[in-house]
Amino acid sequence: MNHTLTIQAIDDDSDDLCWLEELLWEIPNIHVNFQGFRQLDAGLAALKDNPGDVLFLDFRLGAKTGVEAFKDIQEIGYLNPVILLTGHGDERIAVQALKEGMADYLTKATLTAPTLQRTIFNALEKHRLRQQNIEQKLRMEAADRELLRRIRSEKEVLEETLIGSLEAMTHVLSIMNPEVFNRSIRITRYATAIAKQLNLSVTWKLEVAALLSQIGFITFPPELLHNLARGRGLSHQETLLYHQYPSIGAEMIRKIPRMEKVADIIEYQEDTLDETTDSIESKIVPFESRILKVAIDLDGLESTGHTKQQALDTLRQHAKKYDPAVLNALRALSSKTLPFKTKEVAMADLNPSMILAEDIRAKSGAIVLPKGQPVTFTMLTRLHNFSLFQPIREPIQVLLPVTTLHEELELATGTD
Repeated sequence: MNHTLTIQAIDDDSDDLCWLEELLWEIPNIHVNFQGFRQLDAGLAALKDNPGDVLFLDFRLGAKTGVEAFKDIQEIGYLNPVILLTGHGDERIAVQALKEGMADYLTKATLTAPTLQRTIFNALEKHRLRQQNIEQKLRMEAADRELLRRIRSEKEVLEETLIGSLEAMTHVLSIMNPEVFNRSIRITRYATAIAKQLNLSVTWKLEVAALLSQIGFITFPPELLHNLARGRGLSHQETLLYHQYPSIGAEMIRKIPRMEKVADIIEYQEDTLDETTDSIESKIVPFESRILKVAIDLDGLESTGHTKQQALDTLRQHAKKYDPAVLNALRALSSKTLPFKTKEVAMADLNPSMILAEDIRAKSGAIVLPKGQPVTFTMLTRLHNFSLFQPIREPIQVLLPVTTLHEELELATGTD
């Protein structure tokens, strides 16, 4: 079966062009459509309008060399194989030709039909493989772009789902049990302060876990929470129920995309190191859970009437329960008050990260909410409803705990 190939050549010697055409016709099993050009400009015009399968290019083309002419050929968009021809062998020219991207190099003195056949088919095969690699690379790049687009799209959906889920859960917690929600705010403040003391560079999982650490309590009867908040003893049944709240909360959190590690932190937040006899087994407890354990117990002691110093002394008396590094970090923190900054905000800018630094009053002077209260979603709803009937004095002075990565950046840059 014969193959038809369009072979083009640019050579300022007409005899060499005729000789090349004759040798090409001697190649078996191919039909050659030959086009020869003595002028570079004429050859370039033909290549631009009707590029052939292979181009032979003489090394001497008037004022230009074949290598220089090859650059002109590339500029018009010719992509098929180019084979350089020269009157005398020169290894330096051969290396330069191949380096510039030509398919091959032949000396006219060695030209025969078999040599041309082998060189042409080798050049065509290399070109085919090169084009195949380029197409495969383009397909892979397109696939990578599509994958990146889908990943970004999925990431945006997941982030929106995550943020929406967290807002919904904290909102439910603040409505169903403001006292438990306020406790989670305090625990978050302690936990992030400890993390900073330990020089942890990433604390977002800890902050989210601390904020949702008490969400398992929303399934408990009010009597249990009432007794727990006031430090009263729990019955055997209530104690069994109490020990389930971390796993209940963890299961609720685990249903949210990308929150599996946060759920693990919450699940182990009440585990103590002296409950495990094997030191290897104790490593299963996430380090963030160990931080939460100290923060939860500290807040629990303070909530039941212990002073901060009494609470710290009690934790130290039961040091085997806690991670030594976490307890040492808390001890270092105990010598200083957790930092806050005062800020004046509009009522519309109040959010649950704040504590009221002054009474919120109506313009009539009546106290609407007393100072010292953490801001909750329930409070914001009540305040909004109140403002529909009586205007509120603004701005409102609040305290912001300086215990988050965001606050760290603010302090570092000196911005407010």
